[in-house]
Amino acid sequence: VTTEVFGIKGTGSRFVYVFDRSKSMEGYQARPLLAAKQELLQSLASLGDNHQFQIIFYNDTVRPFNPDGLSAMYFATKEKKHQALNFVRSIRGDSGTDHLNALKYALRLSPDVVFLLTDAEGGFTSAELRQVGDYNRSGAVINAIEFGERRGGDRSLAKLARENGGQYIFK
Repeated sequence: VTTEVFGIKGTGSRFVYVFDRSKSMEGYQARPLLAAKQELLQSLASLGDNHQFQIIFYNDTVRPFNPDGLSAMYFATKEKKHQALNFVRSIRGDSGTDHLNALKYALRLSPDVVFLLTDAEGGFTSAELRQVGDYNRSGAVINAIEFGERRGGDRSLAKLARENGGQYIFK
């Protein structure tokens, strides 16, 4: 199936959504985090029962969707989508940002497609981009959505997407 987040399309059967929930995503009356959640839920709704997903919200720690106490991929059944809706609604922005740890967690699940959304505070160093390549053993397509306002000249998210067969968008 093909699904999308902010116009970036991903095709496969195993999808991982890696979304920033740092304090900065709560700025502007929480509009960035609310918009991100809305896009995530629309994408999830497009998945059928035979597709799998995982949702990972992160700040300086990783918070995966784990209704069964497992950090696994889940089939997109009506029940799991409802549980995911409640999980997404419960998320609030707080603390700092550790992009690399969240992405490593996602890649351990061997997805076909990763949607990484962040306001990009800090980005990725060259060494971290190499680590992502090492962790991406399944050859997942990594799409990157940079959200909010540009902070300096860092273009590491575009490079991350390019090096992993994905697309990049600044929203």
